[in-house]
Amino acid sequence: MARRALTLQRYWDLDFGVTPDAADAPRLLEELGAVLDRAVRLRLRADVPVAAYLSGGLDSSLLCSLAQEQLGGTLRTFSVGFAHARFDERTHQAAVAEQLRTEHRVVEMRDGDIGALVPGVIFHAEQAMMRSAPAPFLRLSGWVRDQGIKVVLTGEGSDEMFLGYDLFKETKVRQFWARQPASKYRPLLLRRLYPTLSVSQQSVELLREFFGTGLETPDALAFSHLVRWGNSGRILRFLAPEFAAKVADEDPMASVLATVPEAVAKWRPLARAQYLEARTLLSGYLLSAQGDRMLLGNAVEGRFPFLDTGVMEFAARVPERLRLRGLDEKYLLKRFSKGRVPASILERSKFPYRAPIAGALVGPDAPAWARELLAPEAVAATGVFDARKVERLVAKLRAPNSAESEADTMALFAVASTQLLAHHFLKPKPVPQADVDAVQLEAA
Repeated sequence: MARRALTLQRYWDLDFGVTPDAADAPRLLEELGAVLDRAVRLRLRADVPVAAYLSGGLDSSLLCSLAQEQLGGTLRTFSVGFAHARFDERTHQAAVAEQLRTEHRVVEMRDGDIGALVPGVIFHAEQAMMRSAPAPFLRLSGWVRDQGIKVVLTGEGSDEMFLGYDLFKETKVRQFWARQPASKYRPLLLRRLYPTLSVSQQSVELLREFFGTGLETPDALAFSHLVRWGNSGRILRFLAPEFAAKVADEDPMASVLATVPEAVAKWRPLARAQYLEARTLLSGYLLSAQGDRMLLGNAVEGRFPFLDTGVMEFAARVPERLRLRGLDEKYLLKRFSKGRVPASILERSKFPYRAPIAGALVGPDAPAWARELLAPEAVAATGVFDARKVERLVAKLRAPNSAESEADTMALFAVASTQLLAHHFLKPKPVPQADVDAVQLEAA
């Protein structure tokens, strides 16, 4: 019998290179309602009750509104709250739950809770990471399962499809700036995205240096992500010299870009940014490490209506100016959501989901595993990071009233998660005595 060769091929892919529809907003709103209604209806089909995660942002609020209507008022919603006010969204979650009249429950997370969950996060994710945000979702999925729920709807994908992230606004501003790289005023538009930036001359120069990377090649495929990749790449300065030498020839950015179809390079700048975001952060982190793996760690299935192919193909046809109007994100989606979610949700500024890192790993309530695996001798034994540099980073973030930066906390979590990865999967496990006895008996 002749052998058949196995071939692998992609049967569907995102295509943001299509010609946008004419800007007929009323018709597009009607079509948006139809594709979203279908996407939600399909994902409510189940032999068990289906609930929803409610973050307090636009996307999950709209999904809950559509699901509550289709379920006839029986939707159950679940949220994460934080004891740390900087991360907490319970006020907004409560406003949505009250208007939609869902049966709502919240699990509160403290720094110590997050620290205790991180080993489980890395065990299920099977990868190092730079954020602690998956930890609350691991706790939430366990709590949801305890309530008898096995399926939940979540809002992932909306930001990527409808241009909701600051990354897309940055790309738009930086493309505008690149037309006149020497302009004194164009980079100042970035202060509309980050109003806390100082107006001092020194701060303006730092802004130009930080966001000005790649302005000479605005048509480059990676243009939209150069700032982010450069910022996260600062973690490499913590690598141990011997390990850094071993991986010196590796270029993660090049390996990512090598998987992108050639046609993408010819798309519009925001379309290129969308494709890269979907192929990197969305698929590798939001849907995998933070999504499915935290859900399935407690045997809960996640369903994502915004990632329905019909919704994605529709979004690709919507003119960019109806998704990102000036610097107002998700314009068409907001218009559709009027009357369906509280006005306070539509009016609030974009609030990225984050969870504490420094307090969870090196604060007063940090767990014993963190003290053990972040100790200099443990870091040196693993051999990936420079033990002295990590020791200084830990001391800096442990100091009272430490002015922690995102780069510092991401580096700390990268070190901690790598240490856990080695502990879980590389450290030799002791052989149970019963197995030893069985082998000896068999040999005898």
